[in-house]
This record gives sequence, structure tokens and C-alpha cells, in this order.
Amino acid sequence: MLSENMLQQKYLTMYKNVAVVATGISVKGAPAELQHINCSNATTSVNFLKLYNKATAPTVGTDVPVMTLAVPPNTTNGFLDIDLADPAYFSVGLGIAVTTTAADNGSTAPATGSVVNLLYR
Repeated sequence: MLSENMLQQKYLTMYKNVAVVATGISVKGAPAELQHINCSNATTSVNFLKLYNKATAPTVGTDVPVMTLAVPPNTTNGFLDIDLADPAYFSVGLGIAVTTTAADNGSTAPATGSVVNLLYR
């Protein structure tokens, strides 16, 4: 976990969404370096966080994510926490969505309960 002091030193931007669903969201409409991913899942099924290299909101089910991460279910163990020592670079922009299927064309929205926190520059 990054301390507040580390955040200030690295000049990271914080993004939080407490109701991410399958509708695509544009986090940053310009090149981005993703440093940290924290996602929780309070539902009873695995959810999938999809990351897109797009300057606009992705069309979930049509646009192909560059990365898909499984977020385990359950309020006590249902989280994903990844600190990227070498940031993931999104050359066009950073978009996200959460679905119930891992397939690139999967577009089914999960039940409410997904929270996504990102640190990027």
C-alpha cells in the first residue's frame, strides 16, 4: 500500500468509483501510467475488471480490453490489490469496466458491490 507521502512524491492521481458496472468509463482521456489497482467485490460471484487503452469511454462487449483481471467474490476476501513496480502504460488513454464474464465480448453487468480505486499519472 502506498503512503500519502509516496503519493505526493510520485504525483499520482487517485481515481475511485463505488458503483462500477459494465458501462465503460473513461478514467483518463490521454496517455496514462497505471501504478496501483485496488478493487473489491461484495457479490457472491467473480467479477472481472477490464482495462482499455482508449481516449474515450470503451464500448464494453465491442472494444477489446488490453487487460482483464479477476476480482474474487465475498465481502471478507473479495478484493484485488496490485502495486505495479513498473507502471502499465496506456498510450491513448485509460478506460475501465466491470463484467461478470472474462471474455473480451462479455458485457453483463455485475450486481452492485464493485469498488475500483486506481492510482495513475
